[in-house]
Amino acid sequence: MKNGSSEDNHLGRKVIAVERYFYKRPNPNVIMIGRFQGVISEEQLKAAISKVRKRHPLLNARIRQEKNGDAYFITESVGEPWVQVIDFDSIGVDDLLGRAVKELRTRHSTEHGPLIRFVLFRTQNGFDLLVNSHHMICDGLSLYYLIRDIFVHLSTPDRKIVPLPEPVIVENNLPPGATLKNYYNKLILRFNKSWAKKGIIFDEADDIRLHDKFWKMEEGLNITHWNLSERQTSSLIQRCRKENISVHSALCTAFLLAQIEVQGKEPYLRNISMPVSIRNRLAAPVGEAFGLYFSSFKIKFKRPKEKSFWANALAVHEHIQQQITDKNVFTVYMQLKDLHPTLVDSISFTRYGELEDKLAKRLLRLEGDYTLNTGLDLSNLGVLEMPDNRGLLILKDIIGPCCYNEFQEKYLGVVTLGKMYFTVTYREPVVSKSVVESLKKVAMKHLGEAVGW
Repeated sequence: MKNGSSEDNHLGRKVIAVERYFYKRPNPNVIMIGRFQGVISEEQLKAAISKVRKRHPLLNARIRQEKNGDAYFITESVGEPWVQVIDFDSIGVDDLLGRAVKELRTRHSTEHGPLIRFVLFRTQNGFDLLVNSHHMICDGLSLYYLIRDIFVHLSTPDRKIVPLPEPVIVENNLPPGATLKNYYNKLILRFNKSWAKKGIIFDEADDIRLHDKFWKMEEGLNITHWNLSERQTSSLIQRCRKENISVHSALCTAFLLAQIEVQGKEPYLRNISMPVSIRNRLAAPVGEAFGLYFSSFKIKFKRPKEKSFWANALAVHEHIQQQITDKNVFTVYMQLKDLHPTLVDSISFTRYGELEDKLAKRLLRLEGDYTLNTGLDLSNLGVLEMPDNRGLLILKDIIGPCCYNEFQEKYLGVVTLGKMYFTVTYREPVVSKSVVESLKKVAMKHLGEAVGW
């Protein structure tokens, strides 16, 4: 830990709120894999990446931390993204999931950047593109938009680059409902005043030490992936419309029931964390910008009591609709944006014994001590548009998003792209692979029986 210095005056946008939360986390990576039919060269991929970097500015960023602890996205002295090419006679999903686990454990240098890397797996008839991004510059939708844009430029190399508008700054476009109770505002002011006197700043060497310590402790990471057929996906969506509930509510219900049947009655299993896109909640339209445009909140559900799946799903849906207000969705964002930046950084350093400080420990207790407190983090990206097939390349499948948080037992990424794809990230010492497979089987059974597959 040390005081920073300011050698570079070309500072860009400030890192705030949820971005800052991920800045010093030892496990901030988000993975998505696009599976393609067709053949490309390494040069073609790099050319396509070069083009999308002109469309999405954060692909060119690194982080500059100032002596007062503030951090900024800047683009000076940032090199090309790291690209690895691996050739196979054939490659299966298990091979890709194994590499995704490795990539989740791979550290991005925030000081030097860029904050994204790519792995290209090639066979004679197809290729798979793994994208590994630091969470502070992206959400799950960003990764899909990026893969789609790369696909477009691979399919039509002469296509003109279409720049996007300047990315929307969340802090300047918050909805009126994004507020905090006076109690939190006063507490944050007291914390900040006390913390600022300490002058604590965590540098790159601290980050590396925390990263290495965390991943020695957090062994046994695993990923499970499956999908519905197009017919099953279509029938599920249609039935949800008929029942006037969201697909997300149906998925929550299926996995809540599965957790109760397979894992029992542990209180944390009724807690579902929900990353919520804020792209359509801000004053200015975000569109397809590459950036961190989500907030998250946790809902505690009552144990489903009805015999009918759809009766339970309606109760879940109504509960979600009552809770998913701007005030609740933006609570975490509002708390983080006003905390002293290096106090936000202290959360992980305190949790893993790299900082001994009473104030930091108090904040950690308020944050829940980062103990296991949530059965499922359900990140549903919704129905996405299939890219136009403009050449010999075809986007066949999607894996991800994959993400790991130690206080959430399972992270479930859901993407609907013709088919509905499910990807569960978990750690085996916490929940076994056999339990995850049973949850998958039971949840899909509930959906199948409800829809009539």
